Amino acid sequence: MESKKEKLNINIILPFGLLVAGWSALWAAYNNFLPVFLQAGNPDFDKSGAALTLGFGLSAFYAGLLMSIDNLISLFSGPIIGRWSDRVGKRMPFVKYGTPLAIVGFIAIPFAVKLITPETNGNLSMLMVPFILVFLLALAVISGYAISTVPGLALRYQLIPSQLRSQATGFIELIGAFGGVLGYLLSGMLYNIDISMPFIVFGVFFMLALFYLVKATKEPQNWAPASEAAAENVSFKGLLNVFKDFSAQQKRNVLLIMLIGGLFNFGSAPIQTFGSSYVVNVLKLSEGSAASMGAIFFIGYLLGTVPMGYLPKWLKRKGTLALGAAISITGAAVILLVPNFTVLQIMIGLIGFGFATPQIINVPMLSDIVPNAKSFGAVIGLLIFCTALASTISVPFWGKMIDLTANYGMVWIAVIAPLALAVGTSLFLTMGEAKKE
Repeated sequence: MESKKEKLNINIILPFGLLVAGWSALWAAYNNFLPVFLQAGNPDFDKSGAALTLGFGLSAFYAGLLMSIDNLISLFSGPIIGRWSDRVGKRMPFVKYGTPLAIVGFIAIPFAVKLITPETNGNLSMLMVPFILVFLLALAVISGYAISTVPGLALRYQLIPSQLRSQATGFIELIGAFGGVLGYLLSGMLYNIDISMPFIVFGVFFMLALFYLVKATKEPQNWAPASEAAAENVSFKGLLNVFKDFSAQQKRNVLLIMLIGGLFNFGSAPIQTFGSSYVVNVLKLSEGSAASMGAIFFIGYLLGTVPMGYLPKWLKRKGTLALGAAISITGAAVILLVPNFTVLQIMIGLIGFGFATPQIINVPMLSDIVPNAKSFGAVIGLLIFCTALASTISVPFWGKMIDLTANYGMVWIAVIAPLALAVGTSLFLTMGEAKKE
């Protein structure tokens, strides 16, 4: 008897898509305006004297250090929080309590900044109370993200049938990306009304999205034995013993996917950092001409989300991974061989299209490799650790390569070399395809 064909469930896609959209809008405002709050009041930050924002007067270096705390916390929190959610046998509590912590901290940031007066503007020694408040609120945002993200991802894939995980991820990421687009488009207009407006508007939107998710989503029950969950809830015993129940084949395939995810990030990070330098040094154009690169890359990524979710039906998941890498390699090779700005604009969109692939494919593959849900959160956390670590190492490594060769064309070698390794690595995958039943 033929089994019933599974269909995409809007009651899963929409709540999780809106949750991703909430995070995207939050980070758009956070990354846009928190650096401004930290640096405003510093004469080097506003040499024209046109800025209206009052701030703490930090240098770009110290502001950058504070803004990098989220990367540092995310690097190490993912495996621990993911494993914790595995052990306690619950995902939703992490989402229900971690996300509001981030939202409340986010909304409160501009109100702490409003404690700065024109007389104290830029004088950090007189602003220690509001500065500590802003730091603690930013820490609340980062901690809430760290607490809720990996369990939320694990919960998503426990609810989506194996055959539909890639397609569903494409639609969820597409909805989420629109949150980022709206965040960037609206934040400036809202900020001009009042510095608190983007924080309030996006925070309220995010809280509504979370409320909808909690009401619309029922967490699977009894996927972790109660006795084991209770024992692990008391202590962190076995917290990092991720591969305890894995066969050798499962362990090997999980590590291969983590390597592939790291290689994709190793290739994408230099574009964001040195792409504009390539335009200035090789194409001999102004910095302003390079500003469109990020937007075109992001549009290419958006266009890739849904197709990369459906291609596994014909190419399988590992074939889709290889194709995405090959598409980005092609775009980078054309840019390298034809140094022309029009060609660059077209090909950077093609590169973005290819880079949508690991975001859509990697976690669904992991979900169909792990022996059971008890290790899924930790494995997702380890994937996030690997990709974050790759991004952290990649920029200084390729910066050194540029220095040694005195050639900014290395930006595109930085795409070609690791993605060629990713294609080769994908050939060794033997697990991770959608299950037939």
